[in-house]
Amino acid sequence: MMRRVWFVVVCFIGATVFASAVQDLGPGLELGNLRPEEPGLYLELGELAMLDAGLSPGLSRDRGFEIELLVRAVYWADRNGEDSVASSGCIALAELVESDMARLWLWDLALLLDPSRENEWSRMLAQRKNVADELDMEAAQCLYAIRYHQQPLGAELFARPEVRARVLEAAVLGGIDRVDLIRVLELEIERGREDSCRGRLYVVDRSSPGRRLACPDHLRGLGMCANNDELRMMLLVEMMLSSVEVESWGAAASMSMDGAINLPTVTDLVRLFRVEVDKAFYRDGRWVATP
Repeated sequence: MMRRVWFVVVCFIGATVFASAVQDLGPGLELGNLRPEEPGLYLELGELAMLDAGLSPGLSRDRGFEIELLVRAVYWADRNGEDSVASSGCIALAELVESDMARLWLWDLALLLDPSRENEWSRMLAQRKNVADELDMEAAQCLYAIRYHQQPLGAELFARPEVRARVLEAAVLGGIDRVDLIRVLELEIERGREDSCRGRLYVVDRSSPGRRLACPDHLRGLGMCANNDELRMMLLVEMMLSSVEVESWGAAASMSMDGAINLPTVTDLVRLFRVEVDKAFYRDGRWVATP
């Protein structure tokens, strides 16, 4: 069964556009010929630009223009029902992102768009699974430890660059603002350091042996965070890192999700890469909405 990887492309695309990389790549493959009715042209130009950049050291550092082309290829191919082109665009994009989680997410979307890619997807997953799973497990453990006030473990895990990056990747792909999540995590870390009873709902009444009282410092139970919104945020990221599937609409609604299972979509792809896909035409060095 396909591994549910949501997660989240941590990729801020540079503004520099290397249009010159694809000006003379072949008959018919010109920027001025791009149009939504032929999404394959965006894909071909994107792949050729990737090849050209790979052979030209001066173009190898900024892949923004290839991303612009490939995201448009996926979007317009999906709109036109050209599943193979849309899927191929996702696979090409997976070669351009640095995050392993983002690559898995793009391959998952490629498989959803074109199920005939299952063998390719399985081979890719087998190659990457062990390393990704280990880091995902540590990142999920980090959130669990922070939420349950297991200090200093939670703070120590979040201080590790690779664990912190993984947590924030998952947040971005889940539509959670990085700044908001960092604020919540840092607040919970501090609460954990100051929590003498580790979040327990009941504490021993020392004046009356054997009697237990509601802890005056905790209106919520262990691991429940300060409020429901913060709890949903942390649980959603934990679920993503743990590849937990939300099987019911009721559970999905409680997590502020739109569907029973939150699978990657082309809409998510456009949002994450921040490409203005409605500007489908390239004229005078820029993308425009009309030819």
